This record gives sequence, C-alpha cells and structure tokens, in this order.
Amino acid sequence: MDFRQQRTYKECLIYAAMNYLKQISEFNSRLEIVNLSARSQALWYCLMWHYNKAFWRAPLVISESTLRGELSLTHKQFLAARKELIDGGFIIHYPKQGKKPTSYDIVDLSTERAAVV
Repeated sequence: MDFRQQRTYKECLIYAAMNYLKQISEFNSRLEIVNLSARSQALWYCLMWHYNKAFWRAPLVISESTLRGELSLTHKQFLAARKELIDGGFIIHYPKQGKKPTSYDIVDLSTERAAVV
C-alpha cells in the first residue's frame, strides 16, 4: 500500500514537505558537481513548484507554454534547458503528440529513481 493511502492528509503534507526540502538540498549539492545553466536550474525549480502545487501527483502534466511564460524563455531556450535536465538525469520527459501538454517526473535525487518527492 502506498504511503499516501496509509496516512492522514496532514501526515502526507508533512512527509511531502520534508522530501521537498530534501530534494532541493540534494539538487543544490549536485550543482557543485554538475554544471547546469541558470535556465535549466530555473526550469527545475519551476517544475518542483508545480509538483508541490499539484499535491505531488505524478506524472506532472503541464504545457510548455505555461513553463515558458513563467520563465520568459523562447521555445529554443526552453528545449535546451529541458534537454540539459533530461541528459543530467534530473527529470524524465514524456512527450505527447499534437497540442496536448507534456508530462514530467522529477527524479528523486536521493535514490536515483523517478518518483514523486
């Protein structure tokens, strides 16, 4: 049984918040080793914020235009930042066909697996 099914709503929020901070800490530690552009870092934090806003439902479904608008990135800049995160093992991208919004998983950096933090 999943942790969220066994615990109260309040316990789930506390658990998610602790893991949210742990994930941010691990991401910042990785930045000492892996050189990510400022745009890629901003995109990662934006995805984390949206995950938190969506109560950690995975995968996160969000449109490119939403993320680009929030970060003031061109299409080319966005694609480069996303590719850098994918290649660095920070996110998993699930492309959709047509105009459907794409899906993302943020890799749990503490265990090196795709998961909700």
